[in-house]
Amino acid sequence: MAISYTLDFEKSLIEKNSFSHFEIVDKKLSGIMTKLETETRRHIKKVEDMMAQFR
Repeated sequence: MAISYTLDFEKSLIEKNSFSHFEIVDKKLSGIMTKLETETRRHIKKVEDMMAQFR
């Protein structure tokens, strides 16, 4: 199921700290990486909620 794969992938990004592995000097890029992490966490919650509807 695609939803399951999405959840696994996005959770692995968070668990492995994928958005903070790099030393970022540029403040704009740092902000983008922070936003990506925040939005990924938000999307995980949405996917979890969607999966709960199918159970």
